[in-house]
Amino acid sequence: MMALVSKDLYSARSGIGVILLFAVVFGVLFRDTWTGPMIVTLLFANIGNSTLTWDEQCQWNTFAVSSGIPRRTLVLSKFQSGMVFVVVGAVVGLIVSAVFAYSGFSDIPLDQSIQGVALGAIVSAAVMGVTVSVTYWTGDSAKAQYLSIGVMVVIIIALVAGSTILTDLIGASSILVAMVVLAVLMLVVTFTLSVRKLESRDL
Repeated sequence: MMALVSKDLYSARSGIGVILLFAVVFGVLFRDTWTGPMIVTLLFANIGNSTLTWDEQCQWNTFAVSSGIPRRTLVLSKFQSGMVFVVVGAVVGLIVSAVFAYSGFSDIPLDQSIQGVALGAIVSAAVMGVTVSVTYWTGDSAKAQYLSIGVMVVIIIALVAGSTILTDLIGASSILVAMVVLAVLMLVVTFTLSVRKLESRDL
């Protein structure tokens, strides 16, 4: 399993640098709002999905299955790789928030920035699961990639807007707990659907 995750991390190494650059840019642009740290964290949500696209293009699943790797293990490795990138995004978000707060570059208190990072990580986990599942079901065609991006954008907007509204109504702590529960449910559902689709495919 760790070998599969390591393969994905190695495959995505070039994209991480680009995402880090965008993270700094968005962090600067939105430095005075709690959504800034959240956006920085969210940017890493789709890196894991890109490795799945590359696997589809080079017929990796066919090779892996023929080598005796269970299909469920292949799907699980993608979700584990995705969670690694979510954690990386959260760490980057925390670093950016701390640097901005202690340097006086941002007017947002550090505790609010941390809440933004936490919410971004939760939403990222849910979005990662959905985009991976969509890619398994639609393949790696250009149309499928546009669909995946569209689904990701819609889900991000819905989750962020909903969490923002509910935060004002029931408080940040309560909404974070509710979002964690929702994210876990989405990960379970999307993982199950992804396994079902890969097991049904003729590789």
